[in-house]
Amino acid sequence: MISRNAESTPIFWLAFSPDLNPIEAVWDRMKDYIKRHYPEYHCSHDKLRRVVKEAWEAVGADKLLALMREMPARCEAVIDVQGGYIKY
Repeated sequence: MISRNAESTPIFWLAFSPDLNPIEAVWDRMKDYIKRHYPEYHCSHDKLRRVVKEAWEAVGADKLLALMREMPARCEAVIDVQGGYIKY
């Protein structure tokens, strides 16, 4: 259960809005990491799990925090273009 307090206000947006979904940026970073470090296409299930975990750890907490901090600016940008595309 998520508790509400004075510091958090829920916002609502469309489910298919990648500009307002920080996990999309995380997936992109992970995908780029995997392409750079493991360019081969075929691997075992165990190796895939290891590589994905490595890519997740390579993103780092600082990048995740930065993505969270930029969400208000992303929201404002989407509002400014009335729900259109923004470059993030």
